Amino acid sequence: MTSPVKTAQAKLVVVIGPFEFADHLPADFKKLGVHGFSMMRVDGVGAHGPRKYGVFDGANIRFDIVGTAELAQHILHHIVTSFDGRGIVAYAHDVEAVPFDHFQ
Repeated sequence: MTSPVKTAQAKLVVVIGPFEFADHLPADFKKLGVHGFSMMRVDGVGAHGPRKYGVFDGANIRFDIVGTAELAQHILHHIVTSFDGRGIVAYAHDVEAVPFDHFQ
């Protein structure tokens, strides 16, 4: 049997919006104190209809950010106050992250 892994309690913040924000949001995240994130193109269907990467349409962009609860609140507040009505959604999950020291 393996020993338990020491995990850090953290928040995973997911931000999804139109691809045209792919250049703008990373600078915003840096100003908010984000040290790193994952970024990917994603297809989806929602209130604004289908978003699919192709010749005539751009995919959505998704950012995954792991950080403290305080950082998560700053990011969510920024999305609400800066992008209301512009097709961006964001949500946060409680997660356990490793390596422990990286997320403390």
